[in-house]
This record gives sequence, C-alpha cells and structure tokens, in this order.
Amino acid sequence: MIIFVHLLNDASGSPRVLKSVIEIAQKYDLLGKLYVGSGGTASPSDGVLSQTHIEHCRYPYRFKSFIVSRLLYFVTSQIILFAKLCLDKDARHANIIWVNTLLPIGAMCFARLFKRYLVVHVHERELKPKLFHKVIVWITRNTASEVIFVSKEQQQFFESARFKRCSVIHNTYDSALAQWVKAVPAPPLEDTFNLLMLASLKSFKGIPAFLELADRLADRPQFKLTLLINEDKAIGDAFREAESRPNLTIICRPPSTAPYYQAAHLVLNLSYPDEFIETFGLTLIEAMVFGVPVIAPPIGGPLEIVSHGQDGFLISARDLPRIESTILELADKPERYAEFRAAALKKATLFSPLTFEQKIIEKLTHEAY
Repeated sequence: MIIFVHLLNDASGSPRVLKSVIEIAQKYDLLGKLYVGSGGTASPSDGVLSQTHIEHCRYPYRFKSFIVSRLLYFVTSQIILFAKLCLDKDARHANIIWVNTLLPIGAMCFARLFKRYLVVHVHERELKPKLFHKVIVWITRNTASEVIFVSKEQQQFFESARFKRCSVIHNTYDSALAQWVKAVPAPPLEDTFNLLMLASLKSFKGIPAFLELADRLADRPQFKLTLLINEDKAIGDAFREAESRPNLTIICRPPSTAPYYQAAHLVLNLSYPDEFIETFGLTLIEAMVFGVPVIAPPIGGPLEIVSHGQDGFLISARDLPRIESTILELADKPERYAEFRAAALKKATLFSPLTFEQKIIEKLTHEAY
C-alpha cells in the first residue's frame, strides 16, 4: 500500500506530476490511497487530481490571501491530516508514504511516528516567509527517508548532502498529450502567429509582462495571444473583464490544454527571475511535445530544458524589448522557425513518460521499502 499526500489540488505542475506518479503505480498494480487537501468533486476548479481513479481521502484546506489566516489554516489542516492518517489502518501499515511538495508536514510527522518509509517529492524552491521555509525544510530533513528533486539546480539549492538520501527525476508530460499530437496536424505559419502563456495570477508569474507584450504587438494583426490562467472561474472572469484586449484571449482552466498547445507557434514562461525561480518548467516540455519553441527565464530549471537559440530562448521577462524582437524575427523567418520546431520535438524525447516511469517505478518498488 502506498499513501499519496498532496495539499492544494489545482491545475498547476505539482498535482499534474503526482497524477502521473499515481497512474504509474496503478499500471504496476500497486495499491494506493490519496489524501488531498482541497477538491472533492469532479468540477474543473478541483484540479487534476480529481481525475485520478484512486480512493480519495479529504482533509480541509483552502488557500488564503492574508498570510496570518493562511498559516493558521495550514497548521489546522496539517493537524487534521495527521489525525486522519493515525486513524487509518492502511496508512499505519503502508509500505510508502509519498508526500508531494514540501507542504504536507502532517504526513511527514505521521511517517516518522509510525516509522514508515517517507518519500518527499519536492517541486518548490523557496517558501515564504523565510522562517516558515526553514521550519518546513527542518521537518523534511528530520523525517524523510528519501527526497526527490525535479532539477539539479533545485538539488543544489537545498544542499542535498544534508538529506539522508536524494535523487533528481525531471518531470514529464502527460502521455495523453503525445497521443493528441499524433491525431492533429501542426498549425501552418502563414498570416497568424499564436503566442501562448499558461500561469496563475500570482504576481511573480509575469502576467503583467504578457499583458504589456499584447500592447506592444497591438498594431500587428498577425499576432494573437492566448493566456490560460490557473484560477477559479469567478476570479478568471473578473480578470478577463479588467484586462481585455482585442488581440488577447483569456481562458480559465480549460478541460484540456492540448488544443492550445497545438494551435500555438510559441509558448512563453515570463516568471520574473528576480522574484521567483522556476524549479523546472513543465509547460516548456509540454510545448516541445507539440514542436512549439519556447521563451523562458535564464535561471533555474529552464536551464536544464531549453537550449538557447536552438529549441527556444532564455530571456528575462524584464527585457520585453528583446523578447518582442525575438518574436518578430522568428515569425518573419519560416525556415528558421521550422528548425526550432524540429529541435523542440527532439528535446521533448529527453523528458518522455517512459523515462519518467522507469525512474519512478524504481522508487515505488525499491527493496529498501
């Protein structure tokens, strides 16, 4: 039995990766149960983990904007999670407690108390406030049997030598995306050049940069921009009304991102590198599965994905003039763009679901457990 634990179930990268891990466990007939801190039905707002066919156990959690409320709600949720796990016979006798992200500390404490093998799959780089980060990392170091990082840069940041056991496993894309690529042809590069960005509305994700880019390209009708936001419908609707532009389409948590990747000519990650460092960049490899070149920050996880000037570009979102000129140049050179598409497709094979599966199943079935 494997107990999987996650906190915030939305459409971001970490729950999508956990979904892949759960599907691998099920493929090999490994019994599992999922403890998740938000969601409860199959509505889009509940996130991708609602799509997993595994027994779900809920514990209360909702993200709060006000930091004091957020901390109080978080601590309460983890106490309840700890209690639920203690009362769960399957959890008490589980082979592995698989904690996704650093946040479910209630499960970490449970694993330590009952001497269960604890795997912590770390997706974040730094939590705020700093004291909170230090406490969470201290708990992880003193409870985790093994830690999995998603990039070498992240591993170095966390001083991996201070953990009992650790490894790096790069994230993968949903295998369903590859099937979608086979079924639908790539968009022609003719009179339209489609720019796509996927992000939450958190300030450091670079939404203002994408909006400014839309303004910069407003007098060039060939450029169409699409923004997929990872937010509840009410928040998404309010944002769409406030930031509408003729050349910009804003969509809130679509059922599938595949059609948007398929229609895109370029995918952008505009996280501000001075405010936030991407530990990996899942949307980058998802774009490359479709042969779509990318623009990403020149720091963190993207350095392990993007080869600048070959399958994409590493440019800071603070340098919008350079990003704009790069887009214009790429759109005006179809032959050069075709080379980028071919390189992006080749790069995506390095992050294939099969490679990820082989590494994850080794962790799920290792004899040490």
